[in-house]
Amino acid sequence: MERTEMQGHKSKAQCNLNTASTINRPITTGSRVEFPNSFKCLYLNARSLRNKMEEFTATVDWLQPDIVGVTESWGNDDIADSEFNLPGFSVFRADRSNGHRGGGVLLLVNNTMNAVEVTLNNRFTNQIWCKVKTRKGDDLLIGVCYRPPNSEFQISVIMICCASSLKKSVADPLLLMGDFNYPGIDCVTSTPGHPACFG
Repeated sequence: MERTEMQGHKSKAQCNLNTASTINRPITTGSRVEFPNSFKCLYLNARSLRNKMEEFTATVDWLQPDIVGVTESWGNDDIADSEFNLPGFSVFRADRSNGHRGGGVLLLVNNTMNAVEVTLNNRFTNQIWCKVKTRKGDDLLIGVCYRPPNSEFQISVIMICCASSLKKSVADPLLLMGDFNYPGIDCVTSTPGHPACFG
């Protein structure tokens, strides 16, 4: 992938919605799918996706993203994968494992991208990863992570270690979406702001 343009949008709906969007879509030539230099992404914090599937489906139909990242899916063992399925997408999910309500992440990837799930060996549970091939044939690692607010400092350390190990072990390009609940971070200057935001 040579370049992805980032644009932020706000939905009028109850979900927090951010998108990275471009005009180009996958091009099918015979039986071969080619990817343009960029693709369209959608990220949202759902706060219970099961209760918002109609709105979610309409948003995806309207924006037509290739990749969708969702935090706070609030998935659990009682919710079947089919309840989160969208036509034309592969669904990867990681539900909150401690029995508490909330948390959970989903990653939906356009079927034409032939995504393969990647498992990282660490203790950070609110994450899901997959790999796709770019037009140049490079692997692109895509992930969605969620750090609950007021997490213990240990969760922050595990998450930072996860990011560090990814950087060291993965030479491929990386797309990371998520809700890290670090309100003090200044994204313009890439500075952490007040130390209290780190747990």
